[in-house]
Amino acid sequence: MNHEKLKEAFLQGGEREAAEWFRKMMKGVVRLGQLEAMAEEVDALCGPRYRPDPDCPCHRAGSERGVAFFDGEKESIRLPRVRHETDGEVHLATYEAASSPRGMFDQVVAAVAQGMPVRAIVREFQW
Repeated sequence: MNHEKLKEAFLQGGEREAAEWFRKMMKGVVRLGQLEAMAEEVDALCGPRYRPDPDCPCHRAGSERGVAFFDGEKESIRLPRVRHETDGEVHLATYEAASSPRGMFDQVVAAVAQGMPVRAIVREFQW
């Protein structure tokens, strides 16, 4: 949704509609942030995509379907896989956080509502 349509929806609707739009928008932002955090974790473990670090013991191993919770709803996501050359499958900490139904979405929305910067939120939740 573009900025003008979102602005128009806020101005035309009541408080309830505005809250629903905000919740949908935040759900998308949290989802995107979580997926980007997973990609960054894989890059940190394996090196940049298409330019892997030859000294790194981890390598990319494709992807599989995973499950994450956003706003209390279970959603299917693409989970990148990483393997260690001797220890096998590497579990991503960011995926563990996303696949837990502990209410991360509500925590992030509350942090944003209190004025916490996005970078601080990433550090706070240790993605």
